[in-house]
Amino acid sequence: MNLKTILEEGWPHHKKNLPESIRPYWNYMAEIHEADNLMFVGDRIIVPLEQRNYVLSKIHESHLGMEKCKSRAKQSLYWPNMFADIEMICSQCSICNKFKRQNQKETLIQHEIPARPWEKVGIDNFEYKSRNYVLVVDYYSKFVEIRLLQGTNAQSVVNNLKAIFSVHGIPEEIVSDNMPFNSHFFKTFTKEYNIKLSTSSPTHSQSNGMAERSIQTVK
Repeated sequence: MNLKTILEEGWPHHKKNLPESIRPYWNYMAEIHEADNLMFVGDRIIVPLEQRNYVLSKIHESHLGMEKCKSRAKQSLYWPNMFADIEMICSQCSICNKFKRQNQKETLIQHEIPARPWEKVGIDNFEYKSRNYVLVVDYYSKFVEIRLLQGTNAQSVVNNLKAIFSVHGIPEEIVSDNMPFNSHFFKTFTKEYNIKLSTSSPTHSQSNGMAERSIQTVK
């Protein structure tokens, strides 16, 4: 007994009275109809079992990626577990795997609020009207210090940080981007001053968001 026969003879009162292969259609029975010897769920064609591999190959032949293939199929086709079949064929395709998007970045872990002013600071370099500056922002009070740089290398940054720290005190932790703060010179400076250096991931610079937001405000 196939789906067309069920439609012609009428649906049973209980799902369990259907053949196993027809039961997935139970929830769609009000939408299933026949036109020109084709079976439809709403305006989507129901693809027979013997045609599914061929249709899958057509859905996938442009190598659009898993999500676009599913979106394309959803517009006009239906069969039970269609999305699972599309996921299977795309996941086994070397071309789709080569060009698929990278995994989504993990959710940022929020910085803990320090217990006192100048315990933890964020730093970053920025350019404004062709001049370079270093910005230091206190994580506790959001107070900002800015110094004009004579150069963008680590030594110029360190000289200005020493001047700032002589006024406000030496912080316990610095949060920064990588360059030039991940250089050997800068690491030596933080080690000598017993400061913990926390640099952001090269692909996740927004973890230094406190300094970046402060730069936008200052500009």
